[in-house]
Amino acid sequence: MASVSGVSTQDTLYREAKAVMPGGVSSSIRLNRALGRPFYVSRGEGAYLYDLDGRQYVDMLTAHGAALLGHNHPGVRAAVEAALACGVVCGTETGAQTRVAQALAEIVPCIDMVRFTCSGTEATMHALRLAREYAGREKFIKFDGHFHGYHDYVMWN
Repeated sequence: MASVSGVSTQDTLYREAKAVMPGGVSSSIRLNRALGRPFYVSRGEGAYLYDLDGRQYVDMLTAHGAALLGHNHPGVRAAVEAALACGVVCGTETGAQTRVAQALAEIVPCIDMVRFTCSGTEATMHALRLAREYAGREKFIKFDGHFHGYHDYVMWN
C-alpha cells in the first residue's frame, strides 16, 4: 500500500483530492508544510492515529479537542450507536439536547442557558453577536494570528 510505481499512496490521494477540493483539503490548516501535502490517516484507536501505510502515531491534536477520550472509546462508541438507533435526526430538536443542556447547567454553576452550534465558527459568531449586543459596542478585541472561525467578524487581523 506504500507505493505504486514509486509514488506513495499519500501522494496519490493528495493528487486526487486536489482535483475535487480547493488545495486538496477541506481546511487550509490541514496542508502540512513539512510534508508538502496533508497528513492522511486511515483510522484512530485510543490515543493513536494510523497513516495509510499502517504506521502508528500518538494523536497530539485530539481532533481539536473533540477526541479527548481517544478514538473509538467504548463509552463514546456505545453512546453514538444508541443515538444512531434513533435515526439520523439533523436540523430538528430532540430531547437529548435538553438533557445535555440541563446537565451542563447543573455541572457548571455560571451556566444559565445553553446554545449548541454545529461548529466553532458558528459558536464564535453567536458569542460575538451576543457580547456586542449586551455591551452595546461594535468593536471587540481579537488575538492577532489566532484562528477564531470563518465568519466576517474574525477573518481579518
